[in-house]
Amino acid sequence: MKGVNFSNKNSFKTDLLQFGSAEEAIFRTHVVVSNAEGNMKLTLADMKEAELDWTLLHHDIHLGSNISKQLLRSKQALMWKFVENVQWISQALMVATHLAYKPSIPFPNFRGKD
Repeated sequence: MKGVNFSNKNSFKTDLLQFGSAEEAIFRTHVVVSNAEGNMKLTLADMKEAELDWTLLHHDIHLGSNISKQLLRSKQALMWKFVENVQWISQALMVATHLAYKPSIPFPNFRGKD
């Protein structure tokens, strides 16, 4: 299992660190990034050692193999914001492409030469 810890030393520098266990990665972290690889199983109880304003980034909402349902449904998980943003973008594209077409080319004059 590989964990990532973003530790903020000051407001201008962020370190990207890699750990061998979930406990090390979660300790005092602000951001937890997880993927579907590996056999890590994070729960909401595991996040008690993280900072108060921690955030979870996870790319797969369907498998649920690496993250518990309570953790995935928590307000700190940004997966649902991502899905919501994709839905809004899709709706905006559908509206933009299905509006009535108004040609920008002027209509031809069939009366002949003036």
